[in-house]
Amino acid sequence: MIDSDDVGDGFLFGGVIVGLIFLVIYIAFSRPEIKACEQNGGAMVKSNGDMICIDKKALVAKEKK
Repeated sequence: MIDSDDVGDGFLFGGVIVGLIFLVIYIAFSRPEIKACEQNGGAMVKSNGDMICIDKKALVAKEKK
């Protein structure tokens, strides 16, 4: 699964053609998986280079100072 960072890197380092290919792959395959995770009350996070879905309750809120 690729994320939006990979799409940006594709445009930056690979040019327009590679960026467009990454964008199509992201929209076709990754985005539906992200939406399904969010509909089930989860959040997608990147861990060791892989995107995983975790429960939002498991995330620790950052304290405001």
